[in-house]
Amino acid sequence: MSRLKIALVTHAYLAEENRKKLALMAREAEVEVVSPDRARTPLFRYRIASPVIQQDGYTMRFFRPLPESGIPARYVLWSRDLGLRRFRPDVVHIEGEPWTLLAQQALSCARRHVPEAAVVCTVRQNTYTGYGALTGLKDWLGRRAIARIDRFLAGNTGSRRILEERFGVSPDKIASNLQLGVDTDHFRAATPEERKERRRRWGLADEAVVVGYCGRFAEEKGLLDLLEAMRGAQARSGLRLQLALLGEGPLRARLEAANKNLVLHNVVPHAEVASFLQALDVFVLPSAVLREHEEHDAHALLEALACGLPCVGTTSGAIPEILSGAGLLVPPSAPEALEEAIVQLFDAAKRLHWGDAARQRIQERYSNPRVVEKQMEAYVQAVEERRRKR
Repeated sequence: MSRLKIALVTHAYLAEENRKKLALMAREAEVEVVSPDRARTPLFRYRIASPVIQQDGYTMRFFRPLPESGIPARYVLWSRDLGLRRFRPDVVHIEGEPWTLLAQQALSCARRHVPEAAVVCTVRQNTYTGYGALTGLKDWLGRRAIARIDRFLAGNTGSRRILEERFGVSPDKIASNLQLGVDTDHFRAATPEERKERRRRWGLADEAVVVGYCGRFAEEKGLLDLLEAMRGAQARSGLRLQLALLGEGPLRARLEAANKNLVLHNVVPHAEVASFLQALDVFVLPSAVLREHEEHDAHALLEALACGLPCVGTTSGAIPEILSGAGLLVPPSAPEALEEAIVQLFDAAKRLHWGDAARQRIQERYSNPRVVEKQMEAYVQAVEERRRKR
């Protein structure tokens, strides 16, 4: 098969750290990204002034979203064809749920302007969120789109289950792969000297055992359970403990008032997250399980594992798939079990054991090269299947 031309429709690469994946893809294919020029996520806001960026062998083309809110699930882009008619890709890859407006627009443009192209769709949502009276419309949009998509990439077991059970997608049309991998050269274990420097930068004590979390400060993330677990661990251990949290969200005020040994940091550019993780001894992702929420792709957990951190996670969404055999798993919303797992990792030998397992897990399954390899395999399969149908 000749060198593929791939169009990625997504807002994910507004974050510069994520573009490292594009550079790897561009070694094997001609890559163009179709992106809004702005987006708002729970933690970050992005806005790009230039209509085109060309670097590292790939091209990014930016379009103004409508409505101007920039909420990724709701916008469409100000463009008749998303540049597909000019680029004429072999693959149009929609990185978003098929019932979203952007996915609907991308699929319509692909089928109208490049009908020969294979359409691939990444799905991450592992619970099916109802829209009240509009749930029926969401179902209709989803089924209409799914019937015209050639192949799916499911980021976790829950998203695969929704495709199969709710929408009747054949398992043969679904491959498992994360949307984003990890740059294991940047997210890596720190040397002892680097660790001391990181501690000073983030206001952490050299002699403390530091437990950390990175992400949104929200109840579904289980942070109140983590606070309770840390209070119990402090009472049991007699060690000097610190809890370091990096992020933003509605729980911030409650967190600030909750624990004298708590160190809070505001959101930083993604590339600086590695420095924070390298200052920790233990990473915890204590996500809850709610009717309309489970952990989607646990990307902060992936980055912590890449940094060689022993990790504790709950059995929420994608966490067990990532962490089983490479870290400690506990039930969600169970502070006592969370406390017990954290206390286990106060033992330096256990931290070393689980840190080695963490790094190995990322190298084997979740590094950027591995994610790109599996994605390219899915593209080839989708193109071959599309050509057989023609």
